[in-house]
Amino acid sequence: MNNVYAYIRVSTKEQNTDRQQEALKEYAATSSIKYKAIFEDRSSGKDFDRSQYIALKEIVKL
Repeated sequence: MNNVYAYIRVSTKEQNTDRQQEALKEYAATSSIKYKAIFEDRSSGKDFDRSQYIALKEIVKL
């Protein structure tokens, strides 16, 4: 079975990730997948200098 990773991002600390988390749970339930890890950032989308995004990229490269 393949490793499946998910990435969630919101632009500000005031926003929450509840809807994205719920969507991931629903998708996993309907597709019978299990996430190896879920990465989450709370930062602007203007660039890719996001700690969890970078961590995810490093894992995927392996």
